Amino acid sequence: MRHGGKPLVSRSVKTAYSNNMRDTDIVDIMDALTTTAVNLFKMIKDKLDYKTNESTLEKPKSKVEQKRRSNATKPLKQLNAIKKTGQRSYIINPYLIIPQIDYQKDIVAKWNSLP
Repeated sequence: MRHGGKPLVSRSVKTAYSNNMRDTDIVDIMDALTTTAVNLFKMIKDKLDYKTNESTLEKPKSKVEQKRRSNATKPLKQLNAIKKTGQRSYIINPYLIIPQIDYQKDIVAKWNSLP
């Protein structure tokens, strides 16, 4: 739950995504997220290495920013939009943002290998 008691993720999208992944797309996911989670996803996308679909973010400048980022990653992970690959590093789901054809096989393999 976020401040004010509103869920971080819409129950209908979470259920739809977990039960039938093919019916949910990036638009559904973005609509279900808080503004902070959407901004984090954009930040990850803006720093994306197109050869790996991975992004490494700068260290948060404060404890408040660190906590905000941590809270924003939770719904993104729940909706399978990102996975953590290292310290402040994330890979974006290659079925949401499709990599260039030359890199797809390796990126999908890495995505599938992560918990």
